[in-house]
Amino acid sequence: MFFFVGITVQGNSQRSTEEHSVRVSIILPFKSGGEPGRRSLDFYRGLLLAADHLRNTGVSARIAAYDEGAANSPLTPVLQAAVSQTDLLVGPYYAGHDVELATFALGHEIPVFFPFCPRSTQQIAGNAFVALPFPDDTAWAEETAILLTAVFGRMQVLVMQSDATPLSRRTQMLADRLKRKGARLKMLPIDATPAQIAEALSRKRTANLVIAAATDHDVVRNLASKLTVVTEMHLPARLAVVAHPEWAANIPESDDVWSVVETLIPTIGFSMLYARDLGMLTDSYHHWFHTAPYGEPPADFFMGYDMGLYIFTGLSNHGRGFIEKRPKYKGKYMDFNMKRENNTSCWSNHALRLLHKKVDGTMDVVSF
Repeated sequence: MFFFVGITVQGNSQRSTEEHSVRVSIILPFKSGGEPGRRSLDFYRGLLLAADHLRNTGVSARIAAYDEGAANSPLTPVLQAAVSQTDLLVGPYYAGHDVELATFALGHEIPVFFPFCPRSTQQIAGNAFVALPFPDDTAWAEETAILLTAVFGRMQVLVMQSDATPLSRRTQMLADRLKRKGARLKMLPIDATPAQIAEALSRKRTANLVIAAATDHDVVRNLASKLTVVTEMHLPARLAVVAHPEWAANIPESDDVWSVVETLIPTIGFSMLYARDLGMLTDSYHHWFHTAPYGEPPADFFMGYDMGLYIFTGLSNHGRGFIEKRPKYKGKYMDFNMKRENNTSCWSNHALRLLHKKVDGTMDVVSF
């Protein structure tokens, strides 16, 4: 059975007395204004629609919604109210609550998914009951290096950085792993001239991959302008740029920075422009939640939908320990392939996709 839990009622939650095969408690700041409340509601709507779509497969779900409260409020009272009638916890939104929730999950041996806290602290990284829907830095670098090598084979990597900004952990780890796979590394300042960039390019039949240790919009656009000049020199080498997820978050897809050279975006969640078969979900979203019948629903809705299908099906098939079975899931917006480095660490999602946007505007999606 599908049960809608209202979030405008008095108190922290609303419950049903009926039996359900899958019980999930979601703890997010539903009553907060602005972005936290909006994103929480969008994600929750995705879970609700996933539960409804699974009814015909024999999977029934009970979703209990709890208000997380403010970022500085204690979370334990909310967790104590939820734990007795749930098989899995989803939350929190605020990073300040992540350790408290992870510690509680460990003490009660109940799995918890962190949809909005993708980076693990030391306390979380060693918690086998925590699942991160996004890869940690190590997993991101390793999976990205594998995908880039699949696309380019042998390559020369130009790592461009600012003297004032050391390489980020992710950039450094990616460069190291590409080097292990046979790539040749060169370091250039982020303010290098087009002539200096051209001079550093390989003239052989080796792809040149630019990794910029920058996310600022103006810096990225300036680099894109330089790469445009370089490509107009008609050099024989193939030139592409890796766009970190932070780029994609800060720069609109309509921006012409994406059309300068080949662009590769390692990501867990698809861009809305390239997600799979979203028409049905878009129609369902507008119908169910009485929104204006135009435009794409928010990304958090699609994330909630795919995460809901993965969680509900896993719990129904294998119970609380379903992640140990390592079921894989290929979704509309995001995929799941949960792994951990050893028997005591938390789980993280290794199902990375590489969006390969070509200069002519066509897009390939590389995944394994």
